[in-house]
Amino acid sequence: MLDLRIATEGPTELAPHYLLARLVTVWRQRGLRLAIGPCRALDATCAIVHYDRTEVPAAAVPAAPDTAVVWNRHVRNIGKRLVSTQQVTPGDGYQGPVIVKTDANSHAGPELAEQSPWSWPRMRRRLVPLLGWRRAHELPRGTYPILARPTDVPAWVWHRRDLVVERFLPERAGTDYVLRYWLFAGTAECVLRLQGPTPVLKFRTSTSHAFLDAVPPSLRAARARLRMDYGKLDYVMVDGQAVVIDANTTPIVPAALTSEPRILALASGLPVPGADPDRGASPASDG
Repeated sequence: MLDLRIATEGPTELAPHYLLARLVTVWRQRGLRLAIGPCRALDATCAIVHYDRTEVPAAAVPAAPDTAVVWNRHVRNIGKRLVSTQQVTPGDGYQGPVIVKTDANSHAGPELAEQSPWSWPRMRRRLVPLLGWRRAHELPRGTYPILARPTDVPAWVWHRRDLVVERFLPERAGTDYVLRYWLFAGTAECVLRLQGPTPVLKFRTSTSHAFLDAVPPSLRAARARLRMDYGKLDYVMVDGQAVVIDANTTPIVPAALTSEPRILALASGLPVPGADPDRGASPASDG
């Protein structure tokens, strides 16, 4: 039997930008027997469901006893309508700044890629540079609009189930913005703090980053609510409270951090002998 099955959409190796691809390299170096690809029934000591989709089909999760270790078997939808606790609705009384997002992760890129180039969503997206996002009825690519108040949100946004409106609650450090990533793999974890000039902050737009030690208890509660075993929660600290921004079950790792020891140490969280060098060795042949 394999030590680990990574259940994916296709039979190929994981793309190198995924965090899991880095952990796979570590696990192979430590001698774990693992396989990557679609899997209908558990054929390993444990499994990780790794589908880069906001909604994961039931068939993606290997059939296994309830007692088996199958990371993220219960995480079938990480859309912002389920993850966010800061959603705004018309007439709810909130009058502060708001941000308009896609319900799906990554600006709904994976979902749009599966549609025809002539589908309305993809055609609208191509019209954004020409007409502006308000007139094109589509969000701009690569960022999310931030508006001063809910009444500035176009009427068509409120009627779209693929979009959400949230309170815009930024964490600031002087004139900069701050975003935090909590990365976890079972019991292993690390927190990365980004800082930069853009309100919709990404690693590539940050000007500095640092690793932190503490994880707010409320963030652990959010992870438990979402039933995530592996992945990433994006959050900010506002008035001493952690506010979850996004959830991701297939996180990527920036090229600058691929050899970072605190990233690679996440491999030790897998509950298989050999994944953590302190727990003993596993046979040295791949499956």
